[in-house]
Amino acid sequence: MLKSSWRSSLSRLNLAVWLPLPLVGLGFLLGTGWITERVMSHAYETTVQLQSDEQPQVNLSLTVRIVAIEAEIDRREDVTEVTVKTSDSILRELEMDFPVTEFAEVEDALVQELGLSRELVKRLTRYRID
Repeated sequence: MLKSSWRSSLSRLNLAVWLPLPLVGLGFLLGTGWITERVMSHAYETTVQLQSDEQPQVNLSLTVRIVAIEAEIDRREDVTEVTVKTSDSILRELEMDFPVTEFAEVEDALVQELGLSRELVKRLTRYRID
C-alpha cells in the first residue's frame, strides 16, 4: 500500500523526469571541467614568433588623401608628436613621434615618412609649441 502511494505521487508530480537532472548536471560539470583542464594544460608550439621591439611600417597609398597634419613640438622633452588626418574611412588618423624640435627637421622627417613633396607638407602642417 505504501509503495503504490509513493509511485502514484511520483507519477503525479512527474518526479521520475526531474530526479535525474541534478545527476546529469553534475556529470556535465565534471566532464567539461576535465576537458577544459586538458585543453588549457596542453602546450602548443608556434612556428611564428612575435617581435615587439619593431614599429610597424605603414605605407600610405595614393588613394589616401591627407587632409591635415598637426605637429605638437615639446621643447622640454625634445620630441614632436605628429598627427596626420586623412579622408580615408579605414585610416582616419596616423600618429608619429619624431625626436626633433625644429620646423625644418620636422618637415624633413614628414617628407621622408609620408613620401610627400616639401611644399605639400608645408601647406598641410599646423604647428603648436609647448
